[in-house]
Formats: sequence, C-alpha cells, structure tokens
Amino acid sequence: RKFDEAVECFGKAIDLDDGSNLEYLNLEIIRVSMSRGDYEKALKSFLDIPDINDRPEHLSSLGKVYRKLGRIRDARNAYWRSLVCEPNYIPAEAGLAECVKQTGHYQKAIKRYSNILKSNEQLSEHASKVYRLALSFAYRLNRNFEPSKTILQQLIDEYPKESNVRFQIAKLYTIMGRTADAREQFGQIEKRDVSMAALELYYTAIGKSRFDQRDSEEYGDVILERSAPEEYGLVNCNRAFHSIRKGNFERARELVSTTVYVDSLEHDFGQVLKFHAIKNLNSKFNFKSDPKIARIAKRGYHNLRLAVHAIADDDFDHAIELEQEMGLVVAG
Repeated sequence: RKFDEAVECFGKAIDLDDGSNLEYLNLEIIRVSMSRGDYEKALKSFLDIPDINDRPEHLSSLGKVYRKLGRIRDARNAYWRSLVCEPNYIPAEAGLAECVKQTGHYQKAIKRYSNILKSNEQLSEHASKVYRLALSFAYRLNRNFEPSKTILQQLIDEYPKESNVRFQIAKLYTIMGRTADAREQFGQIEKRDVSMAALELYYTAIGKSRFDQRDSEEYGDVILERSAPEEYGLVNCNRAFHSIRKGNFERARELVSTTVYVDSLEHDFGQVLKFHAIKNLNSKFNFKSDPKIARIAKRGYHNLRLAVHAIADDDFDHAIELEQEMGLVVAG
C-alpha cells in the first residue's frame, strides 16, 4: 500500500509540475515501481523521459525493465542504443550478457562477462562482485562446474557473511553431489536474504520441500505473492513439479501452460513438465508431434533433454530426479 501511495503522490506532483522536475519525478516513480515489481509502470515512466535517447544510464535501465518483462529484443536494442551514446558503458555491456544468457547462449554470456571483468580493472567493489556472481552462474548453466566453484570460493573468502554467495555454492555443490559441503554452506546463510522462489526450489531439490507439509495450492500462492514477477515462472514450475509428484496432472499442465516466462531455460523446463503431465494423462502422446518438446529432446539443456526421453519411455521416476535437479539450475 505504501508503494501505491508513493506512486500516486509522484503522479500528482507531475500533474502540478511546470516541467522543471519532470525527469526527477519520473525516475522516482521508476524506482518505486521497480521495487514493487511493477515493470509496466516503470516502462511507461521511462518512455515519458524526453531526452532518454541521449542518456546511456537511462537507456541501460530501460533495457533492464524490458528484460524483466521478457522482451529480450527490445532490451537488446535499448542496451545497444546506450552503447552508441557511450561506448563501453559497463551496465549496458552486462545487460547484453544477461540477454544472451536469458536466451540460452551460455558460452556467449561467459565470454561477455569475462571480457567485462578483464578489461575493466577500475570496477567498483560491488560491480565486481555482481559480475563475478553472474559469470559463475553462466559457468554453472554451461555445466562448467570447476570454474564456477573457483569464482564462488574466491567470493566467499572476500565476503564470508554474504548469504547469496554461500547459497550459490550450496546449489553448485548439490549438483556436483557434494552433499556434506552443500549442507555446510547452506547452514550458514540467512534465509531472509535469499529469494523465496529460489529457496523453495532448493528445498525441492534436496527433498525437504515445504510443499510436502502444507496445502500445495495455498503455499504456492504465498510464494507467488512474495516473489518478483520475473520469478513467477520458477514458482509455477516448482508448483507443477509437486502437482506431478502428487498425481495431479491436470493442475500441473494448467500451471505451466498459463505462465509467462522471461527466460528460455525456464520456458523449456515448463514445457518438459507439461509433457510429463500430458504423458500421464495420455500414454500414447508422442513428443515428436510437439515442435517445442521435439526441439528440447534434440538440443535442449542436458537434464531436460534426458527428461524428455525418460518420460517418452515411461521412466517417470528418472524424469522426476532430473526435474528435481533442474530447480538448482534455473534459479540463479
């Protein structure tokens, strides 16, 4: 409610303003809107800034809004326009790295983030940490676990109390089968500092999901309410996974079919879960009749590719194992 009141106040101020404070007021609306996950409102306010095409920082922030909305082509365009205004503008370069990551080009993301870190020795401490975390995640997505681990270990040495860093290495250790190491790292994080959507996917992966102890629908709604809009795909994939485990295949199909995904890997995860549900509802369903599933089966992410073939062979237990691990992969 306080966010709504703040936006309303800034809106009234714009109506009364003579134009001299228009940019400041729009930027305040953007800041508040981004904080509450109202990216459509933030987008409208960005487009109301008169000289946005001459401001690399605004164009880069506009690209971030587009990314949050899953509009990758528009995001990429905004980042390139930012770089035209100011070549080598680091936030725009990082935004382009995120764009290629969101579209599944992990090796390109690794190259972009590596170049940012190598060619910019004057990065702020915060920026260096953020970009190294992003590089580690890109390595993890690309199944290059050792360089991902090396980066995270360095970050833990530098930031021993940083919960997100320890959470990332706990997820990596779990994927690598280093259960004791994962448990040690996870035990040192402050849960309130971690995204609830990502935390619940981790609990799912280690077999301690709170979905198993609570009403799945009500608990899923709670997580959704506490998540940012760009995390809705993660939340609903997790909900669909638990619906499948409980034999509620219609609900699983509904959850993943009605979700808007901002990331290609999350989208593919949802498609595999939908196939899992459909195959249980119709044992004769052939994934080759669905172009999206057929593509994933041929050149999708490792776990998802294997899961499609396991489902096709009615090896649902193995598919569950593969899907369970995917929660650690998709939740950055």
